[in-house]
Amino acid sequence: MLQINSLDQSLPLFQALSSSLRAKLLMLLNSRGPMTLKEISDSLQVPPSTVSPHIQKLVDCRLVYAEMVPARNILQYHTGITGQISIDFSAATNPCLDFQTEIPIGQYADVSVSPTCGLANASAFLGRLDEPRFFTHPAHQEAEILWFTTGYIEYFLPNYIQRRSIVESIELSFEIASEAPRYNNDWPSDITFSLNGHILGVWTSPGDFGDHKGKNNPDWWYPFINQYGLLKTLTLNQEGCFLDGNRFSDVTCHDLNLTDQSILRFRMEVRKDAAHPGGLTLFGKSFGDHSQGILISIRYSLSPEV
Repeated sequence: MLQINSLDQSLPLFQALSSSLRAKLLMLLNSRGPMTLKEISDSLQVPPSTVSPHIQKLVDCRLVYAEMVPARNILQYHTGITGQISIDFSAATNPCLDFQTEIPIGQYADVSVSPTCGLANASAFLGRLDEPRFFTHPAHQEAEILWFTTGYIEYFLPNYIQRRSIVESIELSFEIASEAPRYNNDWPSDITFSLNGHILGVWTSPGDFGDHKGKNNPDWWYPFINQYGLLKTLTLNQEGCFLDGNRFSDVTCHDLNLTDQSILRFRMEVRKDAAHPGGLTLFGKSFGDHSQGILISIRYSLSPEV
């Protein structure tokens, strides 16, 4: 589900829908399912060079999502909203009803990982590679990329909501991939996401991508190791949990009973007993294709007792 809570948030959506070509593109993906750029171009009878920027505009406002097809080493696109777009401007009259922030990927609160593993900032590796002890070194807060094979990494999410309020939704956005020796576009990994011990769902990352240089990677970064990931958006609200707009699980904010007093612990984990224990790579601002850490948006409402 795509949730719009303010006029400012709605403008990119309205701009994206103002194009007849983009509207046709959305209807095509909605009826046909995942398609490659060439398949879209052939169906619309429009050159790929013309279609590509239109797809990117839809991706930017989260009407369309991109996924790598490991066997074909090519991106395919799909709609993730399944017709569900919720627009609610009631929060716009009270700016305290939601807040956004960003956590650098190196500012985790707890970690337990196994090799292959490592961290790096924009200028160098942090400590020695494949030695988990360096994940507890104070310099880990500088990390802009981190990776491990099995284990978990956990973050405290900031809770700035007003007293006696109820959390209505939490949205998390991050760039993530598997972790293979060197890199391997076809390297599935089952990654479990949980909040306060409640499993939100398991996503299978298709690979550890290295077929092109990450847009933000520093010049010193080696070309034969992981280069970029996929941008994923995880949303927990009163209707369930959604990954890229698709239902991920039936866990809701109500199930977690989140309030202004809640400590929010978000965990990403690759379990040893997973069907595909293919590791995890997390990209920050200085690596990968998306210049961001973990983006967080929390929406809340005043408790009825107030």
